[in-house]
Amino acid sequence: MEHAPTCGITDVVSVKTQVYDLVKERGLESRYVGGHPMAGTSQSGWDNSQRGLFAGAAWAVTYDYALEVEKLPQSWIDLFADVVRLAAMAKAEAMPVRVAPHDEAVARVSHLPHVIAESLAVVGDHGGILSQSLAAGSFKDATRVAGTRPELVQQMCETNSAAVVKALDEFLNYVTAARDALASDNPTIADLAEAGYAARTRLEARTGARKESVSPVKISSRPVLRLSPGSHGWVSQLRQAESMGGRIEVF
Repeated sequence: MEHAPTCGITDVVSVKTQVYDLVKERGLESRYVGGHPMAGTSQSGWDNSQRGLFAGAAWAVTYDYALEVEKLPQSWIDLFADVVRLAAMAKAEAMPVRVAPHDEAVARVSHLPHVIAESLAVVGDHGGILSQSLAAGSFKDATRVAGTRPELVQQMCETNSAAVVKALDEFLNYVTAARDALASDNPTIADLAEAGYAARTRLEARTGARKESVSPVKISSRPVLRLSPGSHGWVSQLRQAESMGGRIEVF
């Protein structure tokens, strides 16, 4: 604050609520727009950098401050536009989202998978050398993020614990139901298999490039809203984009 009193602030942290609370404690909310690129690998460090890592990935951009004040300062509007453009420069897709819904969503699709992957890796390991030798694509895919540095997993899950526990409870309900169905006189996993297949199909339709496109430039399946930051009704457009899981472009 002392050396850069007008400098805007963004971040790429995977949990937004605690960060935004700290920002507000220091009175910096008018200079902050949160960010979270939803891309990465289980590896870390400069040696594992990848060109094109963010291409086509969602880049969450928070806008809570726009809902908390009657009149937005032009400096914050400009900062928001800059963060959206930053995502575009990395070929990512900027998605507006408030901090609380962001943390609830990533608990399901980012943090819970780490808990599951760690558990699955341990269960497989308990099978001994034979299980390790037989492990193939499905096991390796499902446990990929278990290769993430443990301290990073702790930071993600522990700082978003309430949302992770909620998602974990829902997951355990499905696992328990599947366990009970398999332990019955007529073992079956049909309900879970069909529900999971349908859910995966919806995920691929939402996050992948449209298959019918013949253009060398892949067209995103996420709906897009083009808006002019600071114009009449633009914050309402952010809410609309968030409700659709859509991306935004600024002009």
